[in-house]
Amino acid sequence: MKTTTLVLALSLAALGSVAAAAPYQWRDAKGHMVYSDQPPPPEVRRSQILRQPKITQPKAAEQPLHQNGSAAPETGADPAAATENATVPAAKAPAARKTIAERAMESNQRRADQAQAQKKQEQAAAYEQKKARACDDMRASLRTLESGARVKTVNENGVQGFVGDLERAQRVAELQRTIADDCAAP
Repeated sequence: MKTTTLVLALSLAALGSVAAAAPYQWRDAKGHMVYSDQPPPPEVRRSQILRQPKITQPKAAEQPLHQNGSAAPETGADPAAATENATVPAAKAPAARKTIAERAMESNQRRADQAQAQKKQEQAAAYEQKKARACDDMRASLRTLESGARVKTVNENGVQGFVGDLERAQRVAELQRTIADDCAAP
């Protein structure tokens, strides 16, 4: 007696779990309850179907597009709305989903663009540093020339000489002009 009760209880529990997992439920022509994960056969009338999965409308991005680029009108929508949807230009149509390869290519392109922009920034910073050093060197040379100290030079032939007053004045004027044109205020 205990064994049959146990078998009966287990059978009912198994049947209940199968029934709970089945999305379709209907009564057949003989009146028996049928549970299935497949839709009922065509001879079963709608009034006999007790449960079926909900049919959801696809999102706007998933709806097929007409030839003019507008989304397909929903069933049951009023004709004015359908006409309105038909006049939507293709530019306003939802974008198609991108494939993994397309997204990977875009990602690689963004990385390459970022690397190129960073390289340009580094080159610009290096140029600014060189320019700042050159300006500092010109200012130091100007201070030396303006101090009146004797300045020794070496010409192309390797002969040493001193800068005279006329040459000193020319170099001071040239350095002042170059610093004013190329260098910002210190």
